[in-house]
Amino acid sequence: MTTQEMIEKCKEFKEYKAMIEELENLASTIATELKEELISEGTSKKIAGPFKISYSEALRTDIDKKLLQVNHPDLYNEYQRQTQYMRFSIS
Repeated sequence: MTTQEMIEKCKEFKEYKAMIEELENLASTIATELKEELISEGTSKKIAGPFKISYSEALRTDIDKKLLQVNHPDLYNEYQRQTQYMRFSIS
């Protein structure tokens, strides 16, 4: 691939990334509208035609790594892990 072809590919890549970001913003706006509708109706679930819409609280349990590192550095060091990966970027 020539340098010019790479430049064109990079431009194309950036354009697609911008499109993805725009579409994600649009989808987020729609999700916000639907959530607000459920809240205004005072419900957490609704069926709209073939779609089941829900907006409800969920609970996730995590480990506070910073607190573990401060209070139990030996355990933190014993259980921490490193992963190696390839990073791709265009700037």
